[in-house]
Amino acid sequence: MPTRSQPTTKTRRPKGDTRLRSSKSQRFKHKAFTRRLRLLFADETQEAIALRLKIRQGGISRYFNGILPRVDTLATIAKCYKVILDWLILGRGPKQPSPPTHKIRVAGKPRR
Repeated sequence: MPTRSQPTTKTRRPKGDTRLRSSKSQRFKHKAFTRRLRLLFADETQEAIALRLKIRQGGISRYFNGILPRVDTLATIAKCYKVILDWLILGRGPKQPSPPTHKIRVAGKPRR
């Protein structure tokens, strides 16, 4: 136990440690992601979104506050709302996939 005359030492992270130091700094980095989520979810309530995605409402609240969801949850959001995962996470590329430009013929079915 240190006495008053001995200074206390703080443990420092090793140089190059890239872990986020607090959830506050994590929230700051994900504001653009939160804006895309709000755009995607439009006027739905958090409860309706949670039911649609089959997750807890508290998770939706955290995402709206800037905390990134897990990868499997991001994939579920992209699938349920029919958006491209790259757009959802990074804001790159188109929001929705473009429709196919040609018709796909299923083998075995006659043409009409």
